[in-house]
Amino acid sequence: MIKLDPKQTYPEIYLHQSVALLKLKDLTGSEAAAKEAMRSSKLPRAEFVLGRIAEAKGDLPSAREHIAGYIAMDPMAADIELIKAFLQVVGKPEGAGVDPDLELP
Repeated sequence: MIKLDPKQTYPEIYLHQSVALLKLKDLTGSEAAAKEAMRSSKLPRAEFVLGRIAEAKGDLPSAREHIAGYIAMDPMAADIELIKAFLQVVGKPEGAGVDPDLELP
């Protein structure tokens, strides 16, 4: 899809790519795609995905920063309360049960 969209008419493709690569544990590729989604269109959810990538890398301060940034960018998101709850437990054992979707439902 990315090759078919050289003008980046559909920047959400990069967000989908980032999520897919994160699930495949390709953190470098996932981060690059999420940053491209942010650069090309400022998709707020990409900021949350960057937080989850940082979490997967073990960089909890950066994870919290990105997730807090997402909350500030999209305070009316459908799952904002779950995201806020996740921010409070990211990196903690009790966070295992809180797992917001990477993409909006």
